[in-house]
Amino acid sequence: LTDSDPYDEDELCTVIIAVMQKYRRELKYAGIENLAIGFAVYDAGDVSGRLSRGYFQSHKSCARSAAFINLREVTARFRVPPGNYVIVPSTFEPNEEAEFMLRIYTNGFIESE
Repeated sequence: LTDSDPYDEDELCTVIIAVMQKYRRELKYAGIENLAIGFAVYDAGDVSGRLSRGYFQSHKSCARSAAFINLREVTARFRVPPGNYVIVPSTFEPNEEAEFMLRIYTNGFIESE
């Protein structure tokens, strides 16, 4: 996020993050339900490129979804300072594979790599 919210003076950016898991309803007959999903947001600072496991072990998330829940989509709104952020969608249970669609809405400008 490179631009703070132009309608206030607190120098924070408003961002809405939505994570949706792949459509699984067609597999319900086989006993496959939606997974419990959520996400975490990390301040990447000046780091660019792929982040290592060590990065995530030594840095706390600066924002996250309210809970991991077995809905198709999880959405949250945050106010964060301008900067570089990494959004990590995940399942609640370790070693569960899932496919996600990530949507990001903001008043400011977003640069992505």
